[in-house]
Amino acid sequence: MTTQKLWCIFSSAANKRSSIKGILIVAFLFCQISLAEDVVPVVSLPALQTEFIQKNQSGPQYQVGDRIQLTVRIPMDLAQQLNSVQLKKSDEHETLDQSGWFLDPSPQIINGNLRFVASPIKTGKLILPELVILRDDQHAIAKTTSLTVEVAELKVPQGETPTLLDTISIGLPLKFVILGLLIITILAFTAFYLYKKFHRTKTEIKRIEEIKVPPTPDHVIALRDLNLLFEKYSYSKENLKPVAFGVSEILKIFFSARFKIDAKESTSDEMIALLKKESLPESDLKKIKELFLNLDIIKFTELNHHQHFQKGDYLEFKDQARTLVESWAIKGERT
Repeated sequence: MTTQKLWCIFSSAANKRSSIKGILIVAFLFCQISLAEDVVPVVSLPALQTEFIQKNQSGPQYQVGDRIQLTVRIPMDLAQQLNSVQLKKSDEHETLDQSGWFLDPSPQIINGNLRFVASPIKTGKLILPELVILRDDQHAIAKTTSLTVEVAELKVPQGETPTLLDTISIGLPLKFVILGLLIITILAFTAFYLYKKFHRTKTEIKRIEEIKVPPTPDHVIALRDLNLLFEKYSYSKENLKPVAFGVSEILKIFFSARFKIDAKESTSDEMIALLKKESLPESDLKKIKELFLNLDIIKFTELNHHQHFQKGDYLEFKDQARTLVESWAIKGERT
């Protein structure tokens, strides 16, 4: 029964001067239906499989603070309607911190895949719970499946109390004592002689002033590294991925040095958010966002997902990166 039909029943009951009890019952049902329309049906949401992008770690198990990259495959008809999404724990009785997890606040949708990063903040057997996927309008569209990982315990070696050896008294003959004193005296006179000679000849030698070489500008380093990168990797489908990683790293290092931000350790969205605080023009931000979107598609997807990039796109990456570097060769001013 829709809200409109229920309202008609309520109006009809009121017009016919029905009993107060009947009117109250209909009003109560009206309120229940209205509230029910606002409740997000979490239980009926489709469950999308959570998978590892890259299940690698430094040791046999994950450690506290490791960045675990995960992906969720979203149906293409639904992914095409999404610009950005948010992840939220479906069970509100316990927070992610209490479950032993920290979730990266900027998930990304790349070629129909939802990619996000989760970091364990506790040790032992941890379960990443189901997460509700929300659209921009905060409407729930699906939920992820839970995932279990082992996080290594922090083992601190327990030191043992050292056993001290008994002291041993050593007595030297008098001739060795005299010989030692003589050697020390000779060394002292030799050091004094060399010290005086050094100061005596110091005034006769013209000192050469040190030539301070100015540090290489950041934009010069970035342009040099771009040329070396494209000289090393000529165009081919297999070389698109190392070129995409190289261009992304060179630009992030340049932005970090030029604007004093932590772009190197940030995701593309986090870096753009930091650059917005530097009052960059919207046109430049748009160019950066478009370039990094294409680079991320190549970096984080298989070859069959980005094989539509051709040689023209390969050369365009270098031209776009060089234009951005040359445009901000001096902080706050264009060259």
